[in-house]
Amino acid sequence: MTKKIDFEEKWNKLAHIIHESSRKKVLDVILMSELGFSPSSWKVWKPKFIEKASCKVIPILDENQENIVSTAMVEYNKKKKWWEFNECSEQIESKIGKVFS
Repeated sequence: MTKKIDFEEKWNKLAHIIHESSRKKVLDVILMSELGFSPSSWKVWKPKFIEKASCKVIPILDENQENIVSTAMVEYNKKKKWWEFNECSEQIESKIGKVFS
């Protein structure tokens, strides 16, 4: 019997793992393992995470977790097969905010 996967929970964990990474880049295979996916299930779910990453701006909070100090996006580099966390410029934020808010 297969267990149900909570997409939002996995997405939040994905963003957290990448953000907390010392180099802000995480290899695809490491992320698959950290999230608890098998290679066959990762093949199904990875495109969904890539799609969400293309339109989701993530707020970065201060040390007290109270105020937003900046925003970032999770991006997937298909050639190098890694995920990275990049801070957004205000111009990108305003464009994405209008489309996806």
